[in-house]
Amino acid sequence: MALAISRNALTVLGGLTTALALGGPAAAGPVTSVPDPLGGFCSGCSTDNMGGNSVLANTTTGFANPWGFTVSGSSAQTFDFRIVLAVPDNKQVQSTYTITGTQGGPSNNQAINVATGTSLGEWNSGALDNFLVAHGALPGTPSGASPTNSFDNFLPFTQTVDSGATGYSVYEADLGNTQIATNPNPGSGPQLSTDLSKLPIGSMIFAFLDTPGSGNSSWTATASSEVPFDNGAPPGTQQSAPGVPEPTSLALLGTALAGLGLMYRRRTAGGTA
Repeated sequence: MALAISRNALTVLGGLTTALALGGPAAAGPVTSVPDPLGGFCSGCSTDNMGGNSVLANTTTGFANPWGFTVSGSSAQTFDFRIVLAVPDNKQVQSTYTITGTQGGPSNNQAINVATGTSLGEWNSGALDNFLVAHGALPGTPSGASPTNSFDNFLPFTQTVDSGATGYSVYEADLGNTQIATNPNPGSGPQLSTDLSKLPIGSMIFAFLDTPGSGNSSWTATASSEVPFDNGAPPGTQQSAPGVPEPTSLALLGTALAGLGLMYRRRTAGGTA
């Protein structure tokens, strides 16, 4: 599949285990600077604008795997890297979600199979970084993350495909210590996936990174305009209610039933004559 890749791509070293649970501690690693906000990419995605805000969505064929995040910078650095799923609060959600893919760089043939933890709770107002800090998801940085990612930037997009949503159930997956590469190797990072039959339409996918052992005052978050958005099927098809006959189909069905009734009456009359 073609990827709309913004900024640079991730390279995950072979030290990442193949099954990581939520909240696992990340070892300290070398760091030189804090990067600009993360940029997302997803298969065939491009910027989707509404009301002065924007996210990444595939408005042609609908959201599809793979997806991931990139970072700016002049050289590869090591970070504590986390994925956050924001799932519409009116959906029947899973106890956990699984993120799969392959590690980038020299370990690109090694599988990633990372489970999220159970939901951290309901995010329905304010900034995502404050919510995560309050629920212990961004440890060691009481000042939160930059950018903060305001709730109001994202709910209007979700409501275009799920009008009943009023907030999000939030899940976090800790990918541990991760080396994030920069251009000119955008394809060397992991291409991540999750089961889209289980991830509800209207979900948002965020990434956060920290500089282990650096004492930085905040985590680096995803730029709001580059958050992958699961917008489901193409516009004009995702809102259709399955199993509801079209008017033409109903008319044909009515004609057929009327014809069967007429035949039955004639046969009954012929049998009693």
